[in-house]
Amino acid sequence: LEAGAPAAKKGGIYTEWGLRRFSADWNEAYAGMDQQEQTDLNRKAVIAKWSDDGTETGTIRLMNNIKMDPAGGNFRPIGAGSYLSEGNNCGFNGTFDGGGFNIDGLSCSGDRIDASLFFLIDTNGKVMNLKLTNVDFSSSDPSSALAGITVTNLGSITGCSVGGTQIKSGLWAGGIAVNN
Repeated sequence: LEAGAPAAKKGGIYTEWGLRRFSADWNEAYAGMDQQEQTDLNRKAVIAKWSDDGTETGTIRLMNNIKMDPAGGNFRPIGAGSYLSEGNNCGFNGTFDGGGFNIDGLSCSGDRIDASLFFLIDTNGKVMNLKLTNVDFSSSDPSSALAGITVTNLGSITGCSVGGTQIKSGLWAGGIAVNN
């Protein structure tokens, strides 16, 4: 349960702070991990912390619309740094249900960035019922990959949309995904 949310509510993401904290928890769970068994344990712990039922197989739910504050800085994608060639995959492997809610104003810019809500949705990962609006991703590096929902999708994306968006990259760009 994120800070500032009423104690009676179950786990879920209610605010911009919650979305940024979930991303940080997911990414920190993999720092220095080089054994798949430990990675799986960390992944399950993060899902249990944020899921609707407090279990490692629960669904992470967006509980209302979220307006991102531009002063909050660049958003770090969930699973950032999870490159397929490294064999230490920290891609999102759970279920994220947007509940039909909207994340507005997700942004990231820089010289060398890969930007999206999720960097990688892994083979068992599911993202559904989510709307992104006014996404603003830009990079001056032609090798950057920029997309609304994910840079790489190996799982499933259903009922999602990305609109009112500016995605500016020299080579790799997509509304929903770059690689699907």
